[in-house]
Amino acid sequence: MTPITGEFFNPQSTNTLAWTGGDPDALITVYFVDHLGWADVSIGQQGNVSDGSMSITWQEGQGPGLELDIEVTPGPSEVQALGASGLSLGGQHLWKYTHRFFLNGS
Repeated sequence: MTPITGEFFNPQSTNTLAWTGGDPDALITVYFVDHLGWADVSIGQQGNVSDGSMSITWQEGQGPGLELDIEVTPGPSEVQALGASGLSLGGQHLWKYTHRFFLNGS
């Protein structure tokens, strides 16, 4: 998955994140994280990689730093089961890509 670059991001209005490629069955989750010193506040939105874009809005908070996190994970149909000696319930093979952007002085 390749992000389309060259756009200005304004955390106080609606923005469109766009990308090309990637596993069409994967999920993309966008989180805004506002660091408040003693606590972090976050809000997220999820969509399909096959959509190619997502519109997002966040009103900038009071913390010293605003962070935008983008996670790409396999869709439910892509999760592989695994078995191993000693795991009576089995397990799952998962992966995740995380892209982290600091937006205002973090």
